[in-house]
Amino acid sequence: MQDVYITGLGIMSPIGTRVDSFWKALLAGTSGIKPVRKFNTDAMPIKVGAELEPLQADAFLSQEEIDSASTLTAAGIAAARQALADARLLSPLGHSQDPMLKLFYGTSNAGLNDNEKAFRRYWEEKRALSLPSEIPQYRERQVTEILPRIARALRLKGAQTMNTNTCAAGGYAISLAADQIRLGQTDIALCGGADVFAEVVFAGFINLHALAPEKCQPFERNRKGTILGEAAAMLVVESRESMERRGVRPWARLAGEGWSADACHLSAPQPQGQGLVESMQRALLSAGLPKDKIGCVLAHGTGTVSNDLAEACALREVFGEAIPPVTAIKSMLGHSQGAASAVDTLAAVLMLHHGLIPPVINYEEPDPDCSLPCVAGKARKAGLEACLVNASGFGGNNISLVLCRPGSGGRAR
Repeated sequence: MQDVYITGLGIMSPIGTRVDSFWKALLAGTSGIKPVRKFNTDAMPIKVGAELEPLQADAFLSQEEIDSASTLTAAGIAAARQALADARLLSPLGHSQDPMLKLFYGTSNAGLNDNEKAFRRYWEEKRALSLPSEIPQYRERQVTEILPRIARALRLKGAQTMNTNTCAAGGYAISLAADQIRLGQTDIALCGGADVFAEVVFAGFINLHALAPEKCQPFERNRKGTILGEAAAMLVVESRESMERRGVRPWARLAGEGWSADACHLSAPQPQGQGLVESMQRALLSAGLPKDKIGCVLAHGTGTVSNDLAEACALREVFGEAIPPVTAIKSMLGHSQGAASAVDTLAAVLMLHHGLIPPVINYEEPDPDCSLPCVAGKARKAGLEACLVNASGFGGNNISLVLCRPGSGGRAR
C-alpha cells in the first residue's frame, strides 16, 4: 500500500489567512475571539466568537467569487487555491493543473448562515413567494452547491465527496482521501474542511449551555465552555511516486488514522472517552508506531467540562503516566466545528516541520480532574518525530490521525 504525504497547505482562519501568518499567530498565542458582528447578540447571554474577517479580493479570490458564493464556499476556494499553489499545482488562472484531482470536503453547517439571511430578507420584505426555493439566495446556498462551486472555480473534474461528521468532518475528509491513495484509487487528492457559524447554531450552543462568555480554556479548572469559530483548511495529499515524479518536497507524512463512534449520546461524549480511546489505538496501530514515539498530542480540547474530561480520561488510558505534551489551539481559534480537525491537522504538520508546539492560552489553573501536561503560556521547542491529532463530534464521531516527519519511522505501507 502507498505511503501518503502532505505536499500542500492552505488556511483561512480568524488569526491568519496564509500559512505563515497563521503559524506566527499560533506561536504568539494570538486570540481570534472578538465580539460577534454577523448578527445581533443583544438578546443573547453570549456575545463573542472567532469569526473570519470579511473576505477580500486578492491572489486567491476574485471579487466575483466573493459576491456570488457563500462565505463558506469562498473561504474553501481560497484555502484550496493556497494548498494547490503550495503543492505547485495552481495555474496562473487559479485553476488546478490536474483537472482530475479528487476533492474530499468536510463541513457541519454548510451554508446555513446564508440561508438565514435569505429567509430574513424574505420575511422583512414580505415578498410574494410561495416556496423557499423561489428565493434566489436560498437556491444558491444549498449544501449541494458547495462542491460544484469549488470544483468550478478550480476546474476540477475528478470525483467529489462531502461528509458531515459534525466536529470531526474535516479529519474524516482527510482520512478518506488518504485511503484512496493507499488503495491505489488515486495518486493525489485535495482534502480538508470549512465551516462558518449561523445564528441558529449559535443559539443552539447557548441552549446546550456549551458556550463560554469570554474565553476558551481547554483543560483549565475554571473553564466555562467553548467559543464558536470559523475557518477553512485544505491539504494536498499524494503518494510517494506522485510526489517524486513532480519533484516536490513534503511537509509531513500522514502515517495512520483511526475512526470510532461512541453510540452513547446525541451531543455529549462517552464520559470515560472510550470512543476516543479506540480511535487513538486504531490510529497508532495503523501507523505502525508505538505510543512512546508520539511527541505531542494536538487535543480536541473544546473547553467544555464534559468533552475535556472525557478526552483526558482517554489520554490517560492510552498513554498511562507517560502522556506526551498536549496543546489545544481552540483556545485561540474557537471551535470551527466541521473545519476544526482539518485546521488541527494542518497545525500539526507545521509543528512537525518547525519543531515547535504552540501553547494553550488562557490556561491559568490546571484542572486536577484532567491532569494533562499542557503546553501553557508560550510555545515550546520539541524535536518532534510524530504527532497525534484528536477530534470528537456530536453523535459520538471520533477520529485520530498520526502524522510523522517525512523521513521518520513507522510501518511502510
